[in-house]
Amino acid sequence: MSKQKRARYAGSVRFYKHLLIACIVAAIVIPTGFCVFLTVSNRALHRTVKDLEAQVTELQQSAQITTASISASDSSSTVSENAAEGTEEEEKLSISTDDWNLFLVNEQNFLPSDFTVELETLPNTGKKQVDARIVEPLTEMLDAMEEEGLRPVVCSAYRTIEYQTELFENYIDKRLAEGWTYEDAFYKARTRIAIPGASEHHTGLAVDIVSKTHQQLDDAQADTEEAIWLAEHCAEYGFILRYPEGKEDITGIEYESWHFRYVGEEAASYIMENEITLEEYLALAE
Repeated sequence: MSKQKRARYAGSVRFYKHLLIACIVAAIVIPTGFCVFLTVSNRALHRTVKDLEAQVTELQQSAQITTASISASDSSSTVSENAAEGTEEEEKLSISTDDWNLFLVNEQNFLPSDFTVELETLPNTGKKQVDARIVEPLTEMLDAMEEEGLRPVVCSAYRTIEYQTELFENYIDKRLAEGWTYEDAFYKARTRIAIPGASEHHTGLAVDIVSKTHQQLDDAQADTEEAIWLAEHCAEYGFILRYPEGKEDITGIEYESWHFRYVGEEAASYIMENEITLEEYLALAE
């Protein structure tokens, strides 16, 4: 096309017509092509996502199977270990709730009406009496303390139900005089003195031991050299700290650093080493 013709075509109606057609075609083709591209890409991406989801699901299932296998293995191992421990404990412990030295007295186990005990006066304690069978180990324990320069005092031993009743009522009367309600005074008394018929002192197997330099039954008693020695060595003579700290919900009695009970050397060693109560020890026999 000559220059003259190109000049006439550039500004002619035909030129603008062709230009319009080209624009229309471009307006249709470009968006369509872009849509086709997006569709193809989206399908490919969707397939990729599905493949990834399938792989993740497979991995999760594999992990669950592995975890289940490990758990089953651990469970089996634990059961075997527990069984072995249980067998070992049964072999080691010989607990009979009928043994005289394991006789249990508390609010759930009141002293039987036909209960009897052979009492003997404890040497160097005035008129304090205990079950005749514990005089020897108790005396040995007190002698051992004195040999180390300690000064133990047995301030309470066997009590009759009548004497326990007197102590119990006196405690309540003192609280009432201080303005307590009877209900509060009674509840406090049962955790400090023990209800008559539910006191260990009725058995003749329990004694309260304090320091001669501090004879009050209070929190400070636990810090005396005598109380510290007893907590460490009482089991060697068959005694236990009957009402340990933190076990009030089991014994029903507040912590008493001075109250010791004879249970025999085997039971005493197990109870003190494992920091349990007589109630918990006897439960092992059930």
